[in-house]
Amino acid sequence: MTNDEMIISTIKKVYAIRASIEKRAEERIATSLPLTGYILMAFDGTKLTRDQEKDVSAYITATCTNQEQLSVMETISAFKSKNRVVRPWRIWFAFIGLIVPLVLVIAAEVAMEIGGLLTQPVYIAVAILLLITAMVSSLIIFSLLGYDPEYRREAIEYAIWKYMNAECRKRLTQGSREHAQLPPPPLTPTTVASPANGRYS
Repeated sequence: MTNDEMIISTIKKVYAIRASIEKRAEERIATSLPLTGYILMAFDGTKLTRDQEKDVSAYITATCTNQEQLSVMETISAFKSKNRVVRPWRIWFAFIGLIVPLVLVIAAEVAMEIGGLLTQPVYIAVAILLLITAMVSSLIIFSLLGYDPEYRREAIEYAIWKYMNAECRKRLTQGSREHAQLPPPPLTPTTVASPANGRYS
């Protein structure tokens, strides 16, 4: 396999892993309750699973049969994982929207407690209703803003390239150490002079 073929094959492999992750996410959203799937995807993150890491490792083993190919793949993956994916503002707003309603309600309930209002059943019911409303509002805001397919796609691709680069560097380091620790070649045996008169001179 030439270097150009290996580059194309590696890019296709990254896209294939990314597509499998996206397909699983779509299935998870489709089978979840309304809004719940998007919340799960937002919290799920983009870190690779153990099976996906094994898939990447197996691909490197099958593709890089020598140190030169491993070095080329390390260079490719280093270039691809050089620039981090910028988190869009809507994701930050999603986390803010998840926290702010709860903080406001808690602050209001603390004020009610200080004012002695929570001793009355009516205000206790109001406090519970406000807390439930805040939780539902936070989840709705987060579900609407926290899942960005384009950002998630780029983040997953970045995670794959980053893991691939780390795996290549680890193997290159191990290869260098193994090469340095090879035992020296055996010494050539010297010719021993034949004894004279049954004795060594």
